[in-house]
This record gives sequence, structure tokens and C-alpha cells, in this order.
Amino acid sequence: MDSLTMRQTQVHVRVNSFVRSVYNWMAIGLALTGFIAYAVANMPEVRNVIFGSGIVFFGLIIAQLALVFIISSRIYRMQAGTATALFIVYSALNGATLSSIFLAYAQSTITS
Repeated sequence: MDSLTMRQTQVHVRVNSFVRSVYNWMAIGLALTGFIAYAVANMPEVRNVIFGSGIVFFGLIIAQLALVFIISSRIYRMQAGTATALFIVYSALNGATLSSIFLAYAQSTITS
């Protein structure tokens, strides 16, 4: 093998490893979002706190939007641990707000 082919192979291995890592983090975020959404939909106390007051629900949505702006504007200056923690927080907030889908689905199956 010549050196160019060797370098191309090394680049492909590194790119594949990076892409696999990105997809793993996406899967972790999606799983956390689903778990939190399911948990919120099945805990009446938490559900009442989030959906009982419009202020809390819209506060969570605004917090999500703020996190998106913070992460996207500072991603190049942020340490990896900080970015990971913010991504986990974003996934959890996303699950809390999207739990309304579980509630809407459960409500539609009851009335059908």
C-alpha cells in the first residue's frame, strides 16, 4: 500500500468513528427525551406543575429556545463537558414539553 492510500484509509476510519459517536449521542438524547416525556405523562404531580400553569410550560419552552441560542453561539468556545451537560439538559427539557403528545394520545384513546 502506498502512503496516500494509507492516509485515506486512516481518514475514513477517523470519520466513521466520529460519525458513530455523533449518532450515539443523538440516540442518547432521543432516549432521554422519550424517557422524560413518558415519566412526566405518568406522574400526576409533575404533570400538574408543568401543565397546570401556563407560565411554567411557556417558561420551559423559552428555556429550550435560550439553550439552543446559547449552545449554538458558544459551541466553539465551550468545553466538551459543558456542551454535553447542556445537551443533556436540553434533551430533558424537550421531553418535559413534548410529554403533552403522550397526554393528547392517551386522551384520544379514552374518548374513542
